[in-house]
Order: sequence, then structure tokens, then C-alpha cells
Amino acid sequence: MKYFTRIIALLLVLLPLIDLYLARTYGQTIFQPFQWILIVGTALSLLVRHKSAWAVGLVLMLIFVSTMIVERYWTSGGEDLDSMLGTAKFIGAMTGLYVIIVMMYFFRYPYLDRRQKWFGPTADRFMVQIPVLINGSISADTADLSYTGARIALKDAGENFKKGDRISVQLPEVTDLVCQGEVIAKENGLLRVNFDKMDGESKETLRQWLLSQDIKKA
Repeated sequence: MKYFTRIIALLLVLLPLIDLYLARTYGQTIFQPFQWILIVGTALSLLVRHKSAWAVGLVLMLIFVSTMIVERYWTSGGEDLDSMLGTAKFIGAMTGLYVIIVMMYFFRYPYLDRRQKWFGPTADRFMVQIPVLINGSISADTADLSYTGARIALKDAGENFKKGDRISVQLPEVTDLVCQGEVIAKENGLLRVNFDKMDGESKETLRQWLLSQDIKKA
């Protein structure tokens, strides 16, 4: 997902550059200057794996597609656009629509994690199942794990956890590391926990342990 969206971002940045080349060579552009800003803004938002950034990118691309459609089918003078220019604008609108579809598809967990910091390193999740102790006494197993949080499969579905609860998660297989965190969701017997009170040393210990294991990223 990361490399795919970066490729799309690169292609978006190339569109205004190609348009500038056409302007210098043929004296005509496909996009308006404000549409260049919309395109580049969307590209930049794709480089930040954060839901708020992507939401801004979606809005920018929706505006871009809308203006392209208006220019294609409702010109100011009521006259048809030059056939090649009209086709280029239609292709531009369809490209924008494709970007919107891609962004909407990836606009969810696990591709975008709402706990991810704006400009911090992406906390890769690993598909590792290890036993944990919640609050020192409740046995459970991880469904996946990162150094910023975990999804935990509860053995007793009746355990009364809710969003916002503060819990401790002890990891016996990781030097008995104890992570303090907050429940951000409970769904289908799985707790999603954000480790928000870990010091740098504990976070690095967990990160190094994850990287040392031969396990697949989620």
C-alpha cells in the first residue's frame, strides 16, 4: 500500500509538470493553475499516512474532478471545447475519479491507523500471536502487534472492556514488558489497544523484538 500510494502521488505531481510543458510547447493547457494546486495538494496528502491528511486529499480531489467535469460539459460560452482538449479534460476527470476510489479503498484499518502520528515513522503491524496478561490477571492472546499498540483476542467474550478504558498489557515473551494503553475499540471479541504511555526504551525493546522475529507484517 505504501509504495502504491507513493507511485500515485508521483504521477499526480507529474500532471502539472506535463501541463506546463504543453503550455510552453503548444500554448495551451489542460488544467487551470488552481487545479494544479488541487492536484499537488492531493499528492502531498498521500505521502502522510494519517486519516486527516487523506480526508483533506479526498476533498481536494473531489473539487478537482467536479471542476474538470464542469469545464468539459459546461463551458462559459456554451460552446463545445476543442475535441482534443475536451478529451484530455475527460481523461483528467477519470484519473481523478480513480484516485478517489483508491483513496476510499485504503481509507480504513489496517492501511490507515488513526493512532499513527502525522510525521512519525509508520508503526508496522506484525501478525504474531503471543500470550498476554491484561491488568495482571486476564489471559488473552495478541492477534497482531506493533510497538504502538495491539489487537488482542479475548478468551472470555464477556470481559467488560469498553472504549476509553485504561489497561496494562504484559508481554511475557518480550522480557515481561508491561505496556500501558487505552482501549480504542472492542469488536468481535477483539480489543484494539493503543500503547500511549510507553517510554522510549520500552518502545525500542518491543520494536527490536518484533524485527527479530520471522513473522509476517499485517
